[in-house]
Amino acid sequence: MTSASPASSRPLVQRAALWAGLVLASGALAALFQFAGFPAALLLGPMLAAITFGVRGAPIRVPKVGFQAAQATIGCLVAHAVNASIVATLLEDGLLILAVVGVTVVASAMTGWILTRIRLLPGTTAAWGSSPGGASA
Repeated sequence: MTSASPASSRPLVQRAALWAGLVLASGALAALFQFAGFPAALLLGPMLAAITFGVRGAPIRVPKVGFQAAQATIGCLVAHAVNASIVATLLEDGLLILAVVGVTVVASAMTGWILTRIRLLPGTTAAWGSSPGGASA
């Protein structure tokens, strides 16, 4: 068995360093925001760290299994938070909630269509980027 050459292990070391930097930056920002009394500090810190890394071109990609596990965990946490009063509110104001969601979807679709028509952004970027939850596509 031969050992891996430094050149072949560099991408793995670079990826590990980027992930470590992202974790450290996320923790530092979350702690700073928590200390400052920001609401949702544990969400905002990692989100801003990830945005910064992404804008600066860091080639960090979450494996599909990790992404799906994170979504499943968040789904379980949201489901666990649902109680009888939330269900009662949904039953009482369900039509209003659906109307607000519908207006949001229509407004974002119109925004995407307008951005595509005036060619301010490339077509798919304008269409998906303006739709709720579609930015990752």
